[in-house]
Amino acid sequence: MKKTLFITWIISFAPIMLFAQNAYNKPESVVFDESSNTYFISNYGKGNVVVVDTNYVVIDTLASNLSYCLGVHLKDNVLYVSCDKNLQGFDITTKNKVFDLNIQNITWLDGITSDNSGYLYVVNAGATIIRVNINEISYSTFVTGLPASCQDIEFDERNNRLLVVAWSRNSSIMSIDLSTQVAIKIPNTNIGRFDGITMDQNGNTYVATHTLNGEIYKFDIDFSKSGEKIEGNFNKPAGVHYNKRDNILVVPNFGGNNVIFIPILATTSVRDVCESSASSMIGNYPNPFHSSTTIFFPPNNMNTEIVIYNLKGKIVKYFSTVQNQTSVFWNGNNNQNIPVPSGTYFYKLIVNGKMEAAKKCLLLK
Repeated sequence: MKKTLFITWIISFAPIMLFAQNAYNKPESVVFDESSNTYFISNYGKGNVVVVDTNYVVIDTLASNLSYCLGVHLKDNVLYVSCDKNLQGFDITTKNKVFDLNIQNITWLDGITSDNSGYLYVVNAGATIIRVNINEISYSTFVTGLPASCQDIEFDERNNRLLVVAWSRNSSIMSIDLSTQVAIKIPNTNIGRFDGITMDQNGNTYVATHTLNGEIYKFDIDFSKSGEKIEGNFNKPAGVHYNKRDNILVVPNFGGNNVIFIPILATTSVRDVCESSASSMIGNYPNPFHSSTTIFFPPNNMNTEIVIYNLKGKIVKYFSTVQNQTSVFWNGNNNQNIPVPSGTYFYKLIVNGKMEAAKKCLLLK
């Protein structure tokens, strides 16, 4: 439960970078604003919302001294933040507080979303959904009887419904029809311990769970199949967010005091990419390796690069190849020629600035 309470690059996902850990204390939720080209990330432990540019650098603080700040949602240039039993709004240009609503008889507020009619929907950890009329600065209880410890919410425009996740053990994703207010369980999602939910522009849904060490699951548009697990090793992943413009999945690690940005290739399935011709373009031998390995890739007369990352998304080695080169030799050292520790690493092939394929390798010393 939040109040007291990597991704491995399995081909379709490639973590890029973490923020400096001292910038965060229990990061909870994130949203991307295209107009300012920045991310807004709530910091539960610090009680603030920080502003981050697309180079993943914290450049400003939008709001501070907030009580139990959890969910964030951007609408019409106002960032709404759930703060215990208050919903507050801050103009992202002036930083002025422009909205403040106290909500009675609830446990605490968490995830926030909005529909196409101008309403906000905020989850109450006490198993209800609160609907907020922004213009009238008023609220009402929209749905009751949800699983205990509701955590996050997402508006599914295609189906005119809300998708809600909860912290409950073995809980499903709940679908709430906006017209009828009827809530039903979505099948094949009894994972439980959910802490975040988001959708991409193709209708795929991503959920964060604290199961095991923390994992992300992906579901297709109609939830016809069981969730596809993306390898874990997160630390209490919280309010995930999908940057639809740049195809980046953002994962706040609530327990790890860091945030991971994951570029997502244009694919519908991890399995599809693993079996695609793109993934067969590159490989390394030996794998696993003890001291060195050779990474192979097809010849190309364009600008070609090989970039190697560690589990935290940090670049450890960079190769810029010459025309028609077909391999690079990695001796297990980083760009400063210092040996890197044992573990899983990821490498990707970039041609003319575009990522073409990705693989992972294992260094055992």
